[in-house]
Amino acid sequence: MKGFAAGIVTGILGCLLFNRFFKKHREHVKEQNGKRFLELVENINDIIYYVELTPTVHFRYVVPSLTKLLGEKEGERLEKNGVYYLNRIHPEDLIDFKRKMSGDFDYSKPNSYRVLNKSGTYTWFEERTTPIYKNGKLVALQGILRDITEQRMLQQDLEYRLHHDALTNLYNRTYFEQELERLDVVCDLPVGIIVTDLDDLKLVNDSLGHKAGDELIQKAGEILLNTVGTRGTVARMGGDEFAVLLEEASYQEVQEYSDKLNEQCNGLTSTTHAMLHMSVGFSYLPSSKGKMEKLFIQADQAMYHNKRKHKRISN
Repeated sequence: MKGFAAGIVTGILGCLLFNRFFKKHREHVKEQNGKRFLELVENINDIIYYVELTPTVHFRYVVPSLTKLLGEKEGERLEKNGVYYLNRIHPEDLIDFKRKMSGDFDYSKPNSYRVLNKSGTYTWFEERTTPIYKNGKLVALQGILRDITEQRMLQQDLEYRLHHDALTNLYNRTYFEQELERLDVVCDLPVGIIVTDLDDLKLVNDSLGHKAGDELIQKAGEILLNTVGTRGTVARMGGDEFAVLLEEASYQEVQEYSDKLNEQCNGLTSTTHAMLHMSVGFSYLPSSKGKMEKLFIQADQAMYHNKRKHKRISN
């Protein structure tokens, strides 16, 4: 009987010791897993956050800390008072950002915006946001931010290459024709087109080489851009031909730009001693809709008329 009782006591003690050991082991495993998870989260490139919107805007947590993006002092400041975060949003993205904070937003789609970082430049983020409601009222947001700056820069570079000429950095024919189509189909504005073409470029290429010819094309593009500035759209249409589009312009203004280009694009020399000569023609219509092809043809014909005139004079 005594041996039986002793066995029961021994069994109970063994169970208690095992449970204690198992509990400690479980806590140790839990602690280790927690540390691994924390290390994993802190080392990822994405930013995970939870921000309370009421009664004040306050970040409950941000992992990793905003100090990495904004600097230590500013990051700590923003984590305490999320309202300061608005000052870091790019002005062009601020309206959509405020809509997201107010609940007037489609949270099913990712949104992207720029944040001013500690180096004074903007970092592009793509964000997936989940709204938190309480009694039908938006009280918090949680989400994941992913740095997409590199992808955005690549996209911008591709878009630039798509619409710009590699030699002159002016707009290319593709972009110019898209603008013509917009004015032909969508808008109805008074508009003028100036068409220019280098004279005797083949002669320059044959006598001084294609590098000299390319330099003349670049010089012509530079003069066109400096003359027109942001007032119009300047494009290289291909080869030695350029075009200028002037929207909401008067006949007199288009003629004045045409005369300026005619004066400034003739008689200049390049570093290769090639002489720049250019023929210029323009056309104007008070209404663009359905007439842009006609307008361009008229400007092109006026340019070739002046080119033939130049040849008769030189001969």
